[in-house]
Amino acid sequence: MQYNKAVTAQPKVSPTYSHALQDVICWRIWERIGFGRKPYVFEIGAHDGWYNSNSRLFRESGCECVLGEADERHYDSLDGLASSNISIIKSGLSYSCNGIDQYITKNKFPKTPDIIFLDIDGGEYQLLAGMNVRPSIICVEFERTLLADAHYIPNIFGYGHQASAISTLEIMNSKEYVLAEATFGDLIFVDGKVLTKRQKIDISKGKDYIIKNYWRIGLNPANSLFVVRYPDDPGNVFSMYKNTINKLVMNGKRDLAVDMMSVQLHGLMEYIYLTDGLTLLNHRFEGMEDAWVKEWHEKAMEYFEYYFTMI
Repeated sequence: MQYNKAVTAQPKVSPTYSHALQDVICWRIWERIGFGRKPYVFEIGAHDGWYNSNSRLFRESGCECVLGEADERHYDSLDGLASSNISIIKSGLSYSCNGIDQYITKNKFPKTPDIIFLDIDGGEYQLLAGMNVRPSIICVEFERTLLADAHYIPNIFGYGHQASAISTLEIMNSKEYVLAEATFGDLIFVDGKVLTKRQKIDISKGKDYIIKNYWRIGLNPANSLFVVRYPDDPGNVFSMYKNTINKLVMNGKRDLAVDMMSVQLHGLMEYIYLTDGLTLLNHRFEGMEDAWVKEWHEKAMEYFEYYFTMI
């Protein structure tokens, strides 16, 4: 079998439906490994089955899929998807160390999923650490607002508390999974036991890959303060990072929080210095109303005042 290293190429079957090519990448990895059949796919955190769906590409390609979702607001939409090859489970994972195994057993999956999309916005690290089933491919979220090289495992096991990319990589490597690719907010792992030696060499990526590519897979605190995420919400990026800081403090990681904000403060000061004061900083938001820019500045000041209360 000839192995093609270009696992991120666009599949011929369909465009992407995921928010950052997760579906396309997993499809291509599956094809290039050479299983010779369609994968059995499990998406937990399926939302309504349409919005940024990780499983839609596989569903429309005739794959057998299981969609799990805890939010009852999406049940009507999901019910409309149920068919001979699509099963709907109206519940989420329990936050217990073997929650993935329990979910598969409780809901009587006929076999271990080939591909799992773990889209639950928290608790991933502990669930992966306790996972005994071995999907061939697993796509998992990480906390993308931390520093690129951060080692962070939340003490709180639950919604909203995600580990860093590096710590997620380490727990999966310890379970003999290899990092195949990283997208915005997600890491994609392949079971090293299903790969040949050649495939493992070709596909494996490590810590250096994450750090080098963090500009596209995360929101690096060092250079993401100027992101305009929502035009009607000035300075929302500061609210996002303040939320991360608060979670770090809640988890007993105050030193990591201070380090993160120190990097941000240095980055902001350097940007202002290099761009000749706030004149060009305003230019960054060209087209925004003066009131919007003023509010952004105010939120920036509030954020760094918060930093000085911490140190």
